[in-house]
Parts: sequence; structure tokens; C-alpha cells
Amino acid sequence: MSSLVAIIEFTLNRVFLGSPGTGKTTVAKLYGQILVDLGYLSNGEDTIGCEAIINKLEDYRLTVKHLRELEIDPRQHVPFNFLFRGPPGTGKTSTARKMGQVYYDLGLLSSAEVIESSATDLVGQYIGHTGPKTQELLEKSLGKVLLIDEAYRLAEGQFAKEAMDEIVDCITKPNFFQKLIIILAGYDQDINRLININPGLTSRFPEELEFASITPDDCIKLLTKLLQKQKSDFGLKINGFDLDALESPRPEFTKKLRSRFTRLTQTANWANARDIQTISKSIFGVAIKSMRDKKIAICEDLVISSRSAARYASANHNIQPACSL
Repeated sequence: MSSLVAIIEFTLNRVFLGSPGTGKTTVAKLYGQILVDLGYLSNGEDTIGCEAIINKLEDYRLTVKHLRELEIDPRQHVPFNFLFRGPPGTGKTSTARKMGQVYYDLGLLSSAEVIESSATDLVGQYIGHTGPKTQELLEKSLGKVLLIDEAYRLAEGQFAKEAMDEIVDCITKPNFFQKLIIILAGYDQDINRLININPGLTSRFPEELEFASITPDDCIKLLTKLLQKQKSDFGLKINGFDLDALESPRPEFTKKLRSRFTRLTQTANWANARDIQTISKSIFGVAIKSMRDKKIAICEDLVISSRSAARYASANHNIQPACSL
């Protein structure tokens, strides 16, 4: 049993039931990889979140398996249109890729490819241009996954509304119905606004996945894991890599770090895992510059330092270093 499968099945107390060749290993491996992509899983250690997503995929797999046992076409009973709700950096794009792979392995798509797009790819520049442009993108995505990020922009302006109407109309036609996965992604409030403008979306996109922001404690865990990966990557190339400040933190330091992340995660445009990756790179960059005798040390002062994470947060979120790491 691979480490990822073991982690999914035992760390999350999940058991994937079914006959050979019904996708159990695929679901476990792919969702293990989602956890890795998000930074929530590292070298067989622990997991943070993603349980709801795993439950959904396992439900779809079991539905397909059981219906095929009854010789019933499963396409009528599994969703092909989704709303992904959540802020940036919470795994929406990664989940779309893994979902495409699972549907492909279950024989529901002809390709695992994800076509990443935005309103710009759908909205025309003059009257009569939007409809054909939208249809062209849908045709290009047949048998694949079409991910429309920042979907709220389809609620802005007449041409954008025309694109949304075209999508709603096309996905019920035989040429497109259940022949591709369509995902509308964006902030929760923006998705709500889009639905209010086009009530037909509710019935066309009945399935929703919530992608929650990372908590301050999870921010600390992810930051630690990212720096631990740097430590592991360097291996024997260096004479030492001191990460005790995060691997064996003092309670006082953990409290201070939690407070800083609490403030940072409440700022506008906070991008969750994406921003933590940037903070990690900034901290590591300062540590490399300070390296002596091939020894790297990441101490408490460096993690909090205005030269590293605080400088990044201040520049990107218009807040003072005291409100950042």
C-alpha cells in the first residue's frame, strides 16, 4: 500500500470499499495528492481539512460502481456542474484537476484535462460575439473539465450576462449535457450575487464545494511544513538546518505567531496557502543570506522579522509590520 493511500485510509479513518478496478486506489491517491498540493500533507504525517471533498469524491465513485452493477448509466445520477466557493489559495484549481482525473478514470470523461478560463474567454466585444465565443469554449472543453475562475465577472455587464445565459442554455442541450464538467469558482458572496442575477444557475449547478480559509493554527503548520521541505531538500548539502523555533516552539512564541496570523488572515486579499508559500520563501531567502559555514538557522526573530515576512505582508496587504509576522 502506498504512503498516500495509507494516509487517506488510516489517518483520516477512511475505508474505500469495492471490487478491484472500481477506482478505490485512484480516489485515495488523487486526494492524497490534493492534500500534498495544498501543503496539508507531508511525508506521511498528518492532514488538515479536505475531508468534505474526499467524502464527495468517494460518494460519486460508489454511485458509479453500484449503478454499473445494476447496468444503469451512472451519468444520470452524478453531477457534472459545480460551484466552488472560497477565497484564493484554498485548493479550488487543484481540486478541479483531481476531479477531472477521477471522472476520467471512472469513464465519465474522455480526458482528465482542465481548461482554465475566466470571463474574458467567454465575453465578446460587440453584439453577437458573446454567444459564439462561449459555445466555442464549451466545444473545446467537451470530455474535459472547464474551470471558470472569478465567475462573479459573469454578473457584470450585458455581454457577461449573455455569456452566463448561453452557458445555462447550452448545458441542457444534447451536445453538451453531461459531456463535460463545468465549474464556476469564486468567493462565496460573489457566487451568491451571480445566482441572484441568474436564478437558473441553482438548478443547473446543484453541487457545491466549500473551500474554507486556513485558520491561524493551520497557517503555522503549513509554514512549518514548507520550511521543513526546504530542510529536507538540502539534506547533506549543508552542515545544519536549525528549525527548532517552529518544530519545537515555545508556547509564548506560538501564541505570538498565532496572534500575528490572526491579524494577517483578516486583511483584504489574503490568499491563504498562496501567501504562506510566499512568506516561507521570504523567510528562507533571508536565512540563506545569513548562512555561515553551511549552517542555516531560522530563529524566532527571523520568523517575525520585518526583513522577511513582515516586509512581504506590509507591501502586499497595506498593513503595518506589527500586524504581520
